[in-house]
Amino acid sequence: RDQVLTHDQLNSITDYLDDHNRLTRVNLLGVGIACGLRVSLQGDTVKVSKGAGITTDGDILYFNNDAIFDKFKLYDKSKPAYAPFYMNGDTTGEMITVYELVRQGTVDELAASLNQFNTQTGSALGNMVSVLFMESYKTDRDICSGTDCDNLGQDCVNSVKLLMVDKIALASML
Repeated sequence: RDQVLTHDQLNSITDYLDDHNRLTRVNLLGVGIACGLRVSLQGDTVKVSKGAGITTDGDILYFNNDAIFDKFKLYDKSKPAYAPFYMNGDTTGEMITVYELVRQGTVDELAASLNQFNTQTGSALGNMVSVLFMESYKTDRDICSGTDCDNLGQDCVNSVKLLMVDKIALASML
């Protein structure tokens, strides 16, 4: 009562609680697939059954319903840097080849149909391994102008991606 908290104090509380939620998931519940999330190749599509899992960072990944993916595109260096996708874990070095699958019904001009995967990449779709990935990053919406400086704070973007890497490249990720 009658106390004023700074933004740093309020943010430290949320950071503390978020860290403890993640630690609980990782250390008490465990990481990996909890249920479902079965990946299958069905003709020219990839299906992932509904299910849930926990990342090594403590993020919950889930699909409420079965998901069908019918397109792919290169997942490149323009995306947030994740050390296991780079040779020797060096995010300034060479990135292994990673493809992102695109859900059926999603419009994406950069994506090609999965039935073109073998010819466009020179790799067989059957030699690929699926990686369910939480892409997390922050964007700053600070739009100060000469007359106004309403700081809108940062947006935290968390999106689940289904990625594919060649089975041989998987060893370097581990």
